[in-house]
Amino acid sequence: MNNDRRVGAAILIALGLALPGAAQADLGAVLACMQASVPDRLRIQQIEMTATDPKGGERVLRGRLYAQREGVESGYPLVRATLLIDAPDYLDGAAYLVRQAEEEERDGMWVYLPSVKRVRRVSGEFADGALLGTNFSYYEFKQMQNAFSDATPRFEGEAELDGEPAWLMSFAPEADAGARYTGVRGWVDRRTCLTRQLEFLEGERVVKRLRADPDAMVQSNGHWYVGSMTMTDLVDGGHTVLRVLDVRTEQETPARYFDPERFYLAR
Repeated sequence: MNNDRRVGAAILIALGLALPGAAQADLGAVLACMQASVPDRLRIQQIEMTATDPKGGERVLRGRLYAQREGVESGYPLVRATLLIDAPDYLDGAAYLVRQAEEEERDGMWVYLPSVKRVRRVSGEFADGALLGTNFSYYEFKQMQNAFSDATPRFEGEAELDGEPAWLMSFAPEADAGARYTGVRGWVDRRTCLTRQLEFLEGERVVKRLRADPDAMVQSNGHWYVGSMTMTDLVDGGHTVLRVLDVRTEQETPARYFDPERFYLAR
């Protein structure tokens, strides 16, 4: 694993738990604070996604997000995350896996759709498609699970967001990452080390924004997580609100939960 991948593997995006703020404002310190956000025990979040199209029509998806950080010999934790959909009925059983691995050929994204009854690896233009009809693309949802391993991070300095102190980060996706974006800007809350806002850029234009309000930061059992966030498509006007309804951790993790061939069986 090269240095860029190791640095990228340490970046947390919005759904994780976090430790207190990093003592020094530099790339290494911010990433070190963020990387502990996904626990080393299995974390299960009950989530709800409400997608609103530009004409005001709504669709609601409910499911579970399984995530875990796994320590490896390299010293850089790897994240596995599986999203399972329970509702609506026609998507019941749909699943999406993000898996980081020390071997680059096993690092990737997979989707299972009950209508076709097979697993498909997500890559290329498909990665930029809508995730189950929401305003999240497969690639963007991957980034939310601490999966910027295919982007180069840069610390841009201290900033504010809604009057709250933040660190400003930027990420430059690699050419083969499967993203249409030329860059991503992120505001990391200095108190909790959670990412409160991401802006997705095409050139200088912001085309999508993922945002969490200050009061969306929730503490449970001594850890912080983002309780709700909104992804807005600034081009067509649609948006999706993702809410975390419940959080719990488990001691054991069945092997199938993050296996590319069996992840959709994680029930």
